[in-house]
Amino acid sequence: MNTAFPRYPTLLLDIPAPHVLSVTLNRPESLNAISTQVGRDLLDLWTRLTVEPHQIRCVVLTGAGDRAFCAGGDSRKTFATAQAFSASRFPSRMRVRTSIQ
Repeated sequence: MNTAFPRYPTLLLDIPAPHVLSVTLNRPESLNAISTQVGRDLLDLWTRLTVEPHQIRCVVLTGAGDRAFCAGGDSRKTFATAQAFSASRFPSRMRVRTSIQ
């Protein structure tokens, strides 16, 4: 089975059996919380699987580490990314928001 997937910084991919793709969220230090990068990596992977399934019929989603599968959204990283985006697109709003805080 030809399954050429790129390497992702936050995901580990494995094919444990024919037609099965194991996807591991690989951020155990943050209980595998979904950061912006994890979202980008998952979006890219799901898009690739939709366009060309590579004979994959089943995807098993797991989390690295032994404490949690996934803690949900990583609010610290997501907030920082949103704030940086807002600052670049709307600098005057960020000056007002910063002065109010």
